[in-house]
Amino acid sequence: MTGIPTLTTKRLTIRRAAESDFDAIHELSARGWGDGSNIKSEEAREESRQGLEWNLLNDLFPRLRWWNDRLITLTDTQKVIGSIALVPMPLPLDAVINGSDSDMGQVAEISMIWVLLPEYRGSGYATEAAGALVDFAFKQFKLKRIIADTERENKASQGVMRRLGMTLYENKSVKLDWLEIIGVLNNPEMGTGQS
Repeated sequence: MTGIPTLTTKRLTIRRAAESDFDAIHELSARGWGDGSNIKSEEAREESRQGLEWNLLNDLFPRLRWWNDRLITLTDTQKVIGSIALVPMPLPLDAVINGSDSDMGQVAEISMIWVLLPEYRGSGYATEAAGALVDFAFKQFKLKRIIADTERENKASQGVMRRLGMTLYENKSVKLDWLEIIGVLNNPEMGTGQS
């Protein structure tokens, strides 16, 4: 199985990162995932460098294919406004939703994560990018379902999940703030079940 190629939508290009994207990736890390206060920190820059190297490495080795981080750019300007990825979630979905230790032996899930720079939120870009990635993953990777997760107070991400058609569940098992709400989207052509 190969990774994710460049995807395009009406307004966006979703593409692999390159070494030349370091500054944009660092800004996204500092301002998208954080409040921007660490943008000049050498430690934060090193973490961004390691993240870029991990991303590039995953594109080279098919065995690492389930960490497919892609940049979201505006097609017209090629400005990097966010990132989106398919990543392995090492916790079985049914156990997390049901709070059942008996489900802990199940196969891990494929989860989708996204982030946008603050000034590009609220314009439908996350839904547009996520929809393109879902369509590709369901058709090309033949996944039975994709999940996403977020904090209880992150209503924007929950809105993206709902617009994608995901069913939202509350985590009843694992106590992690980013895993408080879980969205599940089944592939309509594959029925329900795990990937």
